[in-house]
Amino acid sequence: MLELDFSKIRSFDGSKDNGFEELICQLAHLKRPGNANYFVRKEGAGGDAGVECYWKLHDGTEHAWQAKYFPDRMEEDQWNQISKSVKTALEKHPHLTKYYVCLPRDWTDSRKVTKSGKPVHSAWVKWEEHVEKWKLLADSKGMKVEFLYWCKHDISLMLQTDDPRFAGRALYWFNEPVIHPQLFKNIALKSREALGERYTPENHLDLPIAQQFDGLGLSPEWKKRLIDKRALIVKQIKKLDTEYFAVINFPKDRNCWTDLYKELEILSNEFNIFIENEISISQFKRLQVIYSTIEMLLETCNSDIYDILYKETENELKKEWRNFNNSFRRIQEDLFEMKSFFFGKAVQAMMSKAAVILGEAGIGKSHLLCEIALKRTEASLPTLFLLGQQYNGGNPLNFILEQLDIRGGSYKQVLGALDAAGEAKKTRTLIIIDAINEGRYKDEWIDHISSFLTEISNYPHISLILSCRNTYVNYILPELSEEKLTRIFHTGFRGFEHRAAMKYLANQGISKPSVPITSPEFSNPLFLKTCCKALKLNGYTSFPKGLYGQSKLFDFYLESVEKIIIRKKKYIPGQRIVQNALNEFVELLYPDNLYGITVSEVFKKINGYDTNPHHGDNLVTLLIDEGLLSLDIIPDQNNKRGKEVVRFTYERFSDHFIAQFIINQINQEDIISHFKEEGSIGKLIKNGPSKSGIIEALGIGFPEKINREFIDFVSEDSINYEWLFSTSFSDVLQWRAKESFTERTIELLNMIHSYGFHNESIDKLLSLSTEPEHPWNADFLDRNLKNMKLAERDAFWSTHIAVSDWEEDENQAESVVRTIIDWSLLVNLNEVEIERLRLTAITLLWMTTTSNRKVRDQSTKSLARILSFSPQLIPNLIKTYNNTDDPYLVERLYAAIYGAVCNIDSGRVIKELAQSVFENVFEHGQPYPHILMRDYARGVLEIAYNKGLLPSEISPELFRPPYNSKWPINDPSKEEINQLIGDEFSSAIKSSVTGFLGDFGKYTMGSIHNWSPTALSEAKPESSYDIHLKFAKTLPDEMKDRYIAHINRKLDATNNEKFNLEEFLASIWNEKLENNEEDTVDEWEVLKEEIKAILDDDQKEYFRWVSGLVINDRPAKFSRKWAQRWVCKRAYELGWDPSLFADFERMYSKNYDRSPSRIERIGKKYQWIAFHELLSMMSDNLYWIDRGFSDVDDSMFWGPWQDHLRDLDPTLWLRETGDSGWDEFENSWWQPFTFPFVDDDLQNQKAWLWDTTIVPPFKDLIELTDPFDNKNWMVLRGFSKWSKKPEKDEDKIPSQDGWFRINTCIVHKNDSDNLIKELTGKNLCDPDISSPSSTGHQGFIREYPWHPCYKEMTDWIDPITDANWQELINVKYLVPINTYDWESGSTDKSLNKSISIYLPNKHLISELGLSLKRNEYGEWLDKNGDLAFLDPSTKIIGPSYALIRSELLKDWLDTNNFQLIWLIGGEKQLFTSMASSFFGRLVYSGIYTLTDKGIDGKMWFMKEQGDSED
Repeated sequence: MLELDFSKIRSFDGSKDNGFEELICQLAHLKRPGNANYFVRKEGAGGDAGVECYWKLHDGTEHAWQAKYFPDRMEEDQWNQISKSVKTALEKHPHLTKYYVCLPRDWTDSRKVTKSGKPVHSAWVKWEEHVEKWKLLADSKGMKVEFLYWCKHDISLMLQTDDPRFAGRALYWFNEPVIHPQLFKNIALKSREALGERYTPENHLDLPIAQQFDGLGLSPEWKKRLIDKRALIVKQIKKLDTEYFAVINFPKDRNCWTDLYKELEILSNEFNIFIENEISISQFKRLQVIYSTIEMLLETCNSDIYDILYKETENELKKEWRNFNNSFRRIQEDLFEMKSFFFGKAVQAMMSKAAVILGEAGIGKSHLLCEIALKRTEASLPTLFLLGQQYNGGNPLNFILEQLDIRGGSYKQVLGALDAAGEAKKTRTLIIIDAINEGRYKDEWIDHISSFLTEISNYPHISLILSCRNTYVNYILPELSEEKLTRIFHTGFRGFEHRAAMKYLANQGISKPSVPITSPEFSNPLFLKTCCKALKLNGYTSFPKGLYGQSKLFDFYLESVEKIIIRKKKYIPGQRIVQNALNEFVELLYPDNLYGITVSEVFKKINGYDTNPHHGDNLVTLLIDEGLLSLDIIPDQNNKRGKEVVRFTYERFSDHFIAQFIINQINQEDIISHFKEEGSIGKLIKNGPSKSGIIEALGIGFPEKINREFIDFVSEDSINYEWLFSTSFSDVLQWRAKESFTERTIELLNMIHSYGFHNESIDKLLSLSTEPEHPWNADFLDRNLKNMKLAERDAFWSTHIAVSDWEEDENQAESVVRTIIDWSLLVNLNEVEIERLRLTAITLLWMTTTSNRKVRDQSTKSLARILSFSPQLIPNLIKTYNNTDDPYLVERLYAAIYGAVCNIDSGRVIKELAQSVFENVFEHGQPYPHILMRDYARGVLEIAYNKGLLPSEISPELFRPPYNSKWPINDPSKEEINQLIGDEFSSAIKSSVTGFLGDFGKYTMGSIHNWSPTALSEAKPESSYDIHLKFAKTLPDEMKDRYIAHINRKLDATNNEKFNLEEFLASIWNEKLENNEEDTVDEWEVLKEEIKAILDDDQKEYFRWVSGLVINDRPAKFSRKWAQRWVCKRAYELGWDPSLFADFERMYSKNYDRSPSRIERIGKKYQWIAFHELLSMMSDNLYWIDRGFSDVDDSMFWGPWQDHLRDLDPTLWLRETGDSGWDEFENSWWQPFTFPFVDDDLQNQKAWLWDTTIVPPFKDLIELTDPFDNKNWMVLRGFSKWSKKPEKDEDKIPSQDGWFRINTCIVHKNDSDNLIKELTGKNLCDPDISSPSSTGHQGFIREYPWHPCYKEMTDWIDPITDANWQELINVKYLVPINTYDWESGSTDKSLNKSISIYLPNKHLISELGLSLKRNEYGEWLDKNGDLAFLDPSTKIIGPSYALIRSELLKDWLDTNNFQLIWLIGGEKQLFTSMASSFFGRLVYSGIYTLTDKGIDGKMWFMKEQGDSED
């Protein structure tokens, strides 16, 4: 046996100590004891709790290992270290029965004696002595522990056993030069170099397919995904606890619920074990079995709910179950989503440990694998990246040894070493072999892959990825089950064409396409790459205008390839060599060899066209290199593995050329003969859908070349008619040249089938809508939509738009609706011709009629962006659509106009647009009756007024409320409404507006109460008492006197009322007070009944409102019931009809909770229109009720922001910022600190908690340097947080949490010492200490700070006179920033997340001459146009911070004798999950100021002890 030199053990994580510990853990893992359950590897140097690792047995006992790298003489200190570990292990592992001490040395012989004859006290004797001590210690704890020793000899024996798992570890741990991270990296870089243009990292796009391999390689991302999935399970358990068991008193015999709960707990526990410990395939199979049980229980519980709802008669309990049913739906949805994980490809690959990526040529397989390999090697994860073209045949293991440059090693040793490398990193060594269909020896793979996979399967920490072109599968791969080799299909950019093209073109210096990208060709990366090469070769920096239609795209592509080959071969231009060669190739293909031509025949025929054969590569090779042709394998009856052929790389390209060839052969005088059974086209049709690609190309070519529709030559009685109609017409309509569209094409368009409310013909029109000079562009769409009435148009158009919005993903391309919206928001509009912008604007405007709030809101913003770049379109849009019969459209037209104007710098343009808006909206004095539309139109005038651009004759009174409109409104009776409704079960309008539980009528329309019923023509608003008195005077004398007496008593009581605690408490407990209140109430009830008896129905309704008014001197509130009836009637009058909308609303507008639905009912659309119309008329004609606010002027109606009616900010086009508010981030230049955390040991955590040196270094965090331009910036406000959850036992081990907040205020220097003295020693964690004012989710970002809605926003705050002052600050001060806030998820669906952006205080804006940069939202410029203030999170992922350029602020402070003061507050704390146990909190505060020597300040601390003991 070879004795191993442990002094040469491989270092691991920086030391040989760690290397030895890792080796022992690996060996312990391999020495699985009988009855073993699972293995645990302790994290961190030195392990944890006295052990490096341990096996847990099924009986609950444990076998543990402790490793100490003591290669030299054992001294007393080393023995003490071992004893300390033993003591700790006995304390922390009470179920321990075996304890292995492992040292890299052998004991000295205990039989030796000294010269004097005394026995030597050897290391072995000392071992035995210590074992006796340890046993006594174990006995004292009631434990029986066997102490064993692994010495150098024992370890060497294990490593040299014939078992390859052990042998490989000897190679890995003791042959340092053999396998190391740099070797993996070098091999990967070498393979990357060999790939050439196949791997272009600058064009990399993250695709979901990459996640399929996380489990295969056990990447860190995989572990995170496992943790997230388990957290989702825990979440469902808590939901059942809080939303079911804690709420509903369910019968005990309903076992399905308790069974479901138990199975979820089992799944959570088993999942946790699976995550914590070594990956076990059998263990995951158990998880799959448990999940399948849960899936069945979910169905049983679901049936149980419906059974209860059907049988239950008690209304309250039934209501509880109905509410829970809504919650349970979400639990089901979350758990059903888990199925795709548990049984998906990623898990399947993880379990098989081997996968093959399949895909067509150029689809991006090599790029994907290279990206995976480089990412892993950069993270020091063992990864061997090899290329199939370098395979020299034979056993693939030889190939691996060659690439590793290992000479003389056995397969088992090498695989064992690779396995050890994987286990050492707690992952798998990932062997990647790309493109096994390439290279001279590719045909040998089929003989060796099965045995190769079998050999690798013996090593738990090795996995394999192969890639192969899909057509080579049968040629190269034997028949293997998914359990042995998981097949994963790569579809390239399919579903992500838009994003891929945008990124690739940008990196190539080519402008983003000026048309929305929908071509399926862009799903192939090689096609996209070749197109870019063609553009650059032709000197283009953008796609040529007019490059529309498949034929033109392919012709451009072919011409570009011809130019490349002319240059490479030095052909004479004009010879059309490539074109002629391809024509010959097509003749060889059609009709008998459609799947490819043998290699020899192609080389013979095509190279015959090569006029310069001795220069460079041959013509066929160049055509393959440029992606036009490719090698492939097709079936061959003489060879079961097939034969190699040449074909067109892109099947669609092949179809195009073949179709052109067929059309060129057609005699136009006898076209019909070609459609007969034996005709050229008849034969294709006879072959059915297998020839669909050629049929599609013919469907394009016929109208372009012959001016006839292909489908017109097919009898409608033919059994093939339906699929031929789709294939030759509807599927290819958008790829035809615009000249090919005729009246007959329109007739066929109307024959396209619709599916539910998705009208495919509308999608066809949308896909063509932005194309200039196209007969079916937006003008065609516009003419047809204008000719429809509102309800008819909503049924045809708005419902389709509502259900036709989806984003791209791996399973589908984005919808054309989404393409138009997102393209308009992202494209460089400077590159787009004005006519395309006009057409896009029309399309987007019509899309705002939909009841899909996301589409409506995002279309509005995309339209605003387009109009900001092309404001010359606005006057005509106003003229054309100002009086459209859909207020939804008119409102959003002006929203977009306002959003555009706020993003325009030109004073001349703003002035002209303001004039146009005034003339069309305000000049006649009766603006469109819609409260939000008026607000947007008014905003255009306000910005012009603020800039001094309005002519003197347009004064603010002419465009500010109130305006003129009809009044009074009628008061519909219940009978009128019922007559309109018809079948009230078909529509939710009535229940939503007037029903008891209708949120719209109850909450949304609650704003009605902010208006008085008194007309503005009156001197003042009538009080509630006045209304009562007026009504009393209409009654007979006796009733009148009693009524007046009652209201006078009430008024007197109200005016003299003082708060009495005894009366208040008595009223709570319904105790009868000693007064005559009850008698008075009885008298009033009697009087009301008498009054009702003399009133008719209309009078009774009026009296109902009057009697409900509280009798006091406050203005009376308008009747909400009256408003509800009016809105309800008006909504029906707009055209709601059950035959048009009932099915749509039932299918798409249901919502399981009270959050606003993304797709609202059409009836809800009409409710909104009616409601906003009513509010506009009320604001014109009635008094606004002053609510008595102390901080704002609420004396009259200024605008809809007062009542929180604004539902969209059209001036902001961001959908989210880089900080949602409570995100955690890595370091950034403006926040470079990261909170240091410790491991999960509670004592270490407590030491961390109370250590006052472990806090942020604020002197370095409140003034920073931007590394990109070296400018200094001061932090005016910022918040950062961090947390570290324990890796297990979240209910026992606390999470570590740390955060801080930076506040600032500006004071006069004379006041700074006084303020600092006042604040020193106090808790400064409160965010409101120096709280910025907010825009309140109503002020628009580009209205700040000039718009009237901001006139009350705080400037300097004086604690003596200002009601808003913060009590801790005792001097006059200025908060230098404000915040823009806008909430997502309510009525505004344009945002992905709520947005909060820091703004400079309007005082600073005025003093420093700041202005918001155009098309930016967090960048403010100074008078010189230089960046002065910013919130970086508007452009970069990172914390939202308010930063101001240091020298700018310092100069201003010095000039005005001001002092900037930073107020710091933060915390460190420890608490378990759900805060069930609290271990303490350290609060830190501080004050810093600017001095002549820089920033100076101090910190102080407050300790809050926890409520949990160790």
